[in-house]
Amino acid sequence: MEIIVCILIGAALITAGVMLVINGGKRQQKPMLIGGWVLTIAAIVGTIVGVILFAGLGKQSLTSAFITYAFPALMLIGFIIAIGVGVGNLIKGYEKDKEGKVNTNKIIAGWALLILSILLVLAVIIPLTIVFDQQSSGDANEIRFM
Repeated sequence: MEIIVCILIGAALITAGVMLVINGGKRQQKPMLIGGWVLTIAAIVGTIVGVILFAGLGKQSLTSAFITYAFPALMLIGFIIAIGVGVGNLIKGYEKDKEGKVNTNKIIAGWALLILSILLVLAVIIPLTIVFDQQSSGDANEIRFM
């Protein structure tokens, strides 16, 4: 049953990507066109990898395999995008327009994305530091997480 769900989700994402490519080409919007191609290629690769993982894992759940293998990559991609968009918003926000005013909405969005990306990194680093510290010390049996 999971393999059918994986293929259906992949087909839906591929369809969404193709629709973005078609609409981006008609309207001459480059970001929509690029996003459509990225979504289409990522959905094709993800579907193939999901089917291969399902075939290779046997009784292990495809969802747990996805979380184990793909979640760290998604976290890294999210961090990089948040940093890039946040810095871009800060640059655009602090530029003065013709009237000499700055765009406070872009400044707020930029700082919010930078803070969220820092919190994302801390949410990964702090628990890993605690776990590795507990495992490396001689008192590893005193504190249990589960």
